[in-house]
Amino acid sequence: MRRHREPSHAEMLAQATDRLHIMQALDSALERWPEVSALAWEAESTEEFITQLGELLGIDETQATAVADLQLRRIPREQRAWIRAQVDEIKVELAHLRSTDPT
Repeated sequence: MRRHREPSHAEMLAQATDRLHIMQALDSALERWPEVSALAWEAESTEEFITQLGELLGIDETQATAVADLQLRRIPREQRAWIRAQVDEIKVELAHLRSTDPT
């Protein structure tokens, strides 16, 4: 039977520090949510959004990535364009399927 090793004090401290680092960024983003949402809406790509988040909030890339990963954020322009392209492709596919309906 494997025994689970308890983390050392130093490991627990490091984990707590890492969690705090991320949580502070999330808190900061939520405090400035209108600005964060505007950045997400205008960003050409996720990478651009992360860079701009770092500049806006004064946070590092790890923190900005955590903020960008929030599902509450708006979708950057590159993803909106992909979604629109998918909609157009599906419409074409449906039109084709409807025109070739065997019934």
